[in-house]
Amino acid sequence: MNNINLEPKLVGSIEGEFYVPAYQRGYRWKEEVKMLLNDIQEIEEGKNYSLQPIVVRKISDRRFELIDGQQRLTTIFLIFRYMKQLNLPFHLNFSMEYETRTGSKLFLETISADTLDKGPLNIDYATGHFNVSA
Repeated sequence: MNNINLEPKLVGSIEGEFYVPAYQRGYRWKEEVKMLLNDIQEIEEGKNYSLQPIVVRKISDRRFELIDGQQRLTTIFLIFRYMKQLNLPFHLNFSMEYETRTGSKLFLETISADTLDKGPLNIDYATGHFNVSA
């Protein structure tokens, strides 16, 4: 029998490598990102914001299969990347990789304003042929 562990976590304390298996659909959030940011902005000072659950299966010590919550976790990852680019005192302690999109991890880890200037964000287009200039 599998152990089930429900653990509330602050998004800033998310750590590990998250593997998005092939059965998950691609990243599709658009308006939902704005809704999430508006919700976060409206939180009373000193209060925490709760996301819907993110369901994972532990593969190894720091690696997890992402079963549910891929849209939310990818969005949080993108927000954290943006904060890091603004040189805010913040640490991004997790990574994401899509099984069916071989260049997704590199794409997500190197995304920048320059990347966005080249066209709309679509992680599904991140393939093994995606090149990023430093």
